[in-house]
Amino acid sequence: MESCVHPLIGQLQPIFNELHSSTAATLPSVILKLEYIIGDEGDTFFQGSAGGEFRASHSGLSNWVNTQIKDLFSKSETQLAGILCTKALLGTDYIGSNSLLQFFLQLLEGSVRSSDVVVSEKSAEVWGLLLNNSGSFAEGTAQTRLKTCIKDLRMTGDAVDKVAASLFLCQLLKHTPSTVVPYLHLVFEGIRVALRDLSERVRVNAACVLQYALSVMYTSMGSSTVIKLLDSFLGDSLNGLESKKRTCSMVPFCVLTLYFFL
Repeated sequence: MESCVHPLIGQLQPIFNELHSSTAATLPSVILKLEYIIGDEGDTFFQGSAGGEFRASHSGLSNWVNTQIKDLFSKSETQLAGILCTKALLGTDYIGSNSLLQFFLQLLEGSVRSSDVVVSEKSAEVWGLLLNNSGSFAEGTAQTRLKTCIKDLRMTGDAVDKVAASLFLCQLLKHTPSTVVPYLHLVFEGIRVALRDLSERVRVNAACVLQYALSVMYTSMGSSTVIKLLDSFLGDSLNGLESKKRTCSMVPFCVLTLYFFL
């Protein structure tokens, strides 16, 4: 019914049209327009607590926005636009229900596997921010993702899986470190394997995970456990120096990193 159409759809439609055709140069200005509307509307932007016609109108807006953002994620050339739209919505109460959290987390998780470095890294960043805003819902999501990451890092497989695992692990260590601490020894195992991978991108991202993991280890573990983990990891890393240079070019870096933390 026309009377149930939310008035904001009229304001948002041209912005989403621009997002679908935006370039790397124009995307920031289009996102600013979206953020302006969100900020200008304040608490009423996605409020659906009222009843009757207003509730129907809000439901229509929510469904419409979800469809628009999903369409952006569905095309490689507009994935970054979808990621930045999601980030813009983090400051509102829009992504509040578990179903919407799951919806947006899944969209972002798919983009973390992108071959585009900017897209994958930005998607992981927003995924982490969304997880951080998810309250109790975050725990189960973090545990499930952690298990997948550890498995992907330790197995010899697609570089895309290992890069994604590293990006996710960085966010888990940053936003939900308590989830990772009981499994840090497994994370270090995965890092050790990834640092010897043939793919430079895998090795570089694994080195980033190493830095986060060391920080978490020092702030959450006792000295005896820290020494045990470091001895094991440093020994394996030094042994890696005897391997072919192309498969362990990040090993000297990780050794230096360990000495820096020591």
